Amino acid sequence: MPIVNNTTDLTQLHITSRGFKCYVIDLHKWCVWTGSRWETYDNHSVNDIRGTSNNRPNIPDWDSGFQYFDTTLNKPIWWNWYKMGRCNWS
Repeated sequence: MPIVNNTTDLTQLHITSRGFKCYVIDLHKWCVWTGSRWETYDNHSVNDIRGTSNNRPNIPDWDSGFQYFDTTLNKPIWWNWYKMGRCNWS
């Protein structure tokens, strides 16, 4: 299975077969081609897991632990869901 450095390299792979897997070094994740987009194994588009603070994705409350690399802060952050019903990025 191929290994690429980043999501730009990933999108330059011209894959047509659904289920094709590739490891992305800067995400530290395996990704799979769904036939229409690249996703991580936790079913998030690779476009949803990295970006600026202003572009953080809307994450369902049940998806606590979702990791996002914030390029504004230059560090990974995780989605937390508190039992009291408050949502928080930390």
